[in-house]
Amino acid sequence: ILPAGEAIGRARALLGELRDLLRETSARRAVDERPCAALTGRPNAGKSSLFNALTGSDALVTPVAGTTRDVLSADLDGVRLIDTPGDQDVPGPDGAAARRGAEAARAADLALFVVDASDPEPSLALEPRGRPAILVLNKSDRADGVAVRTRFHIREAVCTSAATGAGVADLREAISRFFKVGGGGGRFR
Repeated sequence: ILPAGEAIGRARALLGELRDLLRETSARRAVDERPCAALTGRPNAGKSSLFNALTGSDALVTPVAGTTRDVLSADLDGVRLIDTPGDQDVPGPDGAAARRGAEAARAADLALFVVDASDPEPSLALEPRGRPAILVLNKSDRADGVAVRTRFHIREAVCTSAATGAGVADLREAISRFFKVGGGGGRFR
């Protein structure tokens, strides 16, 4: 049994720690309530390269498919832009990363469905559940044309090349336009 003075001192210290934790959590929640756009699509479509081009980040980019293994997040003009691991159904850590990315993308207000425009067989693994999307035909500097099958409600399509920078400003403007018109925190109506 603790003396009353010591118990009160410990309780005050604990209360101070709880207040600090609450302030930190509230600040984090305010950041997380920003409108959110998610880069999603197959591995090696150029999502991380676009993430870097749009936000000035330095996410790891390699020619090896599946480099991104965690959900990355950065600010893009007041919008939380997330980069997700490629959509793939594989066992182990890569599959876990893809599932985590798909969950984050499903929670986003806007999907940025990135397709490698030079890929002859683009496809979509993520179920949109009625969410709007901007189709991003990346690597357009290496493509002659592309056909895309998707269940997303495509609001518009933007051709980009993260390698050359072509179309990146157009994509930034399309994202901005979506959230300005959407109202209500950027939710599609």
